[in-house]
Amino acid sequence: MNIGRPVSLNRYNVSEVCLHIYWKQGISNISYNDVIKTSKLSKGSYYKLFVNEDDLHSETLITYRRNDDVNLLYNELIKAEDLFQLLSKQKNWRFKNGLKHCYFFASYLEKYRLGIKTRKTISNSERKYKLLLSSITKKHFKKYDIKKSDENINQIANFIFNGFVLINLLYRNKSSKASINSYKKFLYQFVSDITL
Repeated sequence: MNIGRPVSLNRYNVSEVCLHIYWKQGISNISYNDVIKTSKLSKGSYYKLFVNEDDLHSETLITYRRNDDVNLLYNELIKAEDLFQLLSKQKNWRFKNGLKHCYFFASYLEKYRLGIKTRKTISNSERKYKLLLSSITKKHFKKYDIKKSDENINQIANFIFNGFVLINLLYRNKSSKASINSYKKFLYQFVSDITL
């Protein structure tokens, strides 16, 4: 995507440009003024569209969630037939589109540094992703003819979600490939153990 003045100056177009800036730099690693300079828009244009930086952060997450081409987590969740398939594809989420990792997880890991509106947006996305993950978990057990209560299914889905958070944290902290692969194997083995 070219950074520069969007064809139409509206919240969506500007947040799409800023999404790529934040995704490359880190949502809490670049100042609002630097984003404005990098995007080549005037401060006035930003303040006409966004109340403040928190409003812009929140809008970039909403844009990410709506954009199927870049929403790595959502794309894998809706395609997965079962947990084994989902876990085997998880390794691809990090480097797609030449960017560091899933923007949702990058923001999720930084949410304590972000504004109230952005934290609410992250929480809404988290609920949506956990519901999808619970649905896949339910399909998984149905496929393998295993009976689990809804509470167990939600607990397993939450455990796997937190596993994805940890994998992204390991990537962000530049942990060794051996550590990352070891945890991925552990997660896969966990699913094997509760399935077979």
